[in-house]
Amino acid sequence: MCANQKLLTDVLRGEWQFDGYVTSDCGAINDIVANHKFAPDAQTATAMGLKAGCDTDCGGVYGGSLVKAVNDSILSEATVDVSLRRLAKIQMRLGLFAPKAAQPYFDKARYGIDQIDTPAHQQLAYEAALQSIVLLKNDAQTLPLKKGLKIALVGPHVHGNEVFLSNYHGSRCADNSYNCIPSPLQAITKLNAGGTTVGVPGVDVDSKTNNISAAVAAASAADAVVMLVGIDGRIEGEEHDRYNCTLPGLQPQLLAEVGALKKPTVMVLIHGGAMCLGALKASVPAIVDAFYGGERGAEAIAAVLFGDHNPTGKLPITMYPPEYMYQIPLTQMSVSAPPGRTHMYYSGTPDFAFGSGLSYSQFEIAMADAPRDVAIDHVADAADAADGHTDAAAVSYAIRLTNRGPFVGGQRVLVFARPKGSAAPKGSPRQRLCAYRAVAPLAVGASVDLNIALTFSSLASANSVGERVVLPGEYEIVISDGASQLSTRLTLSGSPKVVEKSALAK
Repeated sequence: MCANQKLLTDVLRGEWQFDGYVTSDCGAINDIVANHKFAPDAQTATAMGLKAGCDTDCGGVYGGSLVKAVNDSILSEATVDVSLRRLAKIQMRLGLFAPKAAQPYFDKARYGIDQIDTPAHQQLAYEAALQSIVLLKNDAQTLPLKKGLKIALVGPHVHGNEVFLSNYHGSRCADNSYNCIPSPLQAITKLNAGGTTVGVPGVDVDSKTNNISAAVAAASAADAVVMLVGIDGRIEGEEHDRYNCTLPGLQPQLLAEVGALKKPTVMVLIHGGAMCLGALKASVPAIVDAFYGGERGAEAIAAVLFGDHNPTGKLPITMYPPEYMYQIPLTQMSVSAPPGRTHMYYSGTPDFAFGSGLSYSQFEIAMADAPRDVAIDHVADAADAADGHTDAAAVSYAIRLTNRGPFVGGQRVLVFARPKGSAAPKGSPRQRLCAYRAVAPLAVGASVDLNIALTFSSLASANSVGERVVLPGEYEIVISDGASQLSTRLTLSGSPKVVEKSALAK
């Protein structure tokens, strides 16, 4: 891609009017020679990259070969000057050529250590972790847990702290460790006032440790069990690819044996890449997806488990069944090839669908006025009447969201469009997310009215030459809070309308 003039110049700068500079991924210019075998030597790779529009090289090939490429007459100084101007222009806009006293990041007195890791920063990290947690299952109102119970924590992430930072991070703490990041055991113990909390991992992520019997014994003696399972940066990340999406090692065995105790049990998933649970979904009554929550991730988990925070997160991915890994080869790059990739194309039954997410409260979604279907005649004329603004509203829905209790809680409302018939030609998405709204916490019994507009652009799909086109036909409009939904119908008639052109179509 670093030698792809069509994308870096024709599309990025020509079609999209990008006015900055492009830098390579680290090592990508060297890949052109060493791994992709696309260039015979480093100076040719340098010339290819700069001519294509890749202005800087994270990796050093440009620095070692640029002069030779110019001397060999395969790269002109004028081409080098183009990239130099792009870089210098950004540096000027940042003020880096201004007197040092005027540069905001030069003078430590103006921007020093006292402005790093402030209480406001830490609170933002906590809020981000809280809002990213998704409650996937909560049978028999297992959650929230009561404080003061005897709680057993089992699973490989009981004592985890660095794991919450995922990968590509530095040491978080002043002593170059991660010990200042609370572990789940520490965070849950702190909130479980009047109770006792014990932690017995039982296994590690990849099962080099097998102490399942001790973990099961701790769970047997507890009033409730929290299972902190998942993966970590040792088995996922750059150059760490997985060949399946299930819980690795002995974690499924641990889940099965603890689940068989029939205790109030919560599975907490900690991960970044895809997780497939399959039959393990039925092994416990409650499932919380916490992902890698950052430096305050464990504290956010504790707050959700005890009900100090009523979860609002929605699943940002499709959680496929385990067999999905064998239904479509990883070498198949088409997102629409059966059974399809992502919620937009997947035609199977997911473990949990994109947009899923429960609350401790029961919410009700209704049309603020009488439920209605909407028809728009002559979609091309209607889009033109929006004065060329593809973000202009095609249709608006008045929605009333009510918190039926029993807890105060916020909510996220998602709106999907599912094209039908002539609006869904072969290869087009099965659905797309068109709009969403975040709702601040509502008291029990309280309602809020939302006006949600769908734009012409949000209804458009890409054709074979990259144009985004609104197609006439029928669309099912689904409005969801992650647990319940209502649907209505939008019918567009007339001729197709291009709402975004493409350089590829010329």
